[in-house]
Amino acid sequence: MLWAQVPHVLIRRTKQRFHALPADVGVSMLVAANGLVWLSPADDAPADAVPAPDAMRRVARVRNSILLLAQAFIQVRPPGLRTWPGSGDPRLGRAPGLTRASASI
Repeated sequence: MLWAQVPHVLIRRTKQRFHALPADVGVSMLVAANGLVWLSPADDAPADAVPAPDAMRRVARVRNSILLLAQAFIQVRPPGLRTWPGSGDPRLGRAPGLTRASASI
């Protein structure tokens, strides 16, 4: 389980604190009003089992996305995180002409 801390003003108060992101993302998140966001893989493995490396990469990707939103002072809302690049929405794909080679300095 990983966690991220964002300014508490970026967390909207809702009744539901636990959110499961889409199956292709495979991450569950617990959002607290104090700005803490706990992330874990959304699989049926026992709590004491070591998660697969692929599952931890997905969790790290969501954590980095949350930290990027916080850095830009954009509100962290789980419904906004449900739309994931590669989840079937062509508008959310990679920018044209942007590759790893062109993005590096």
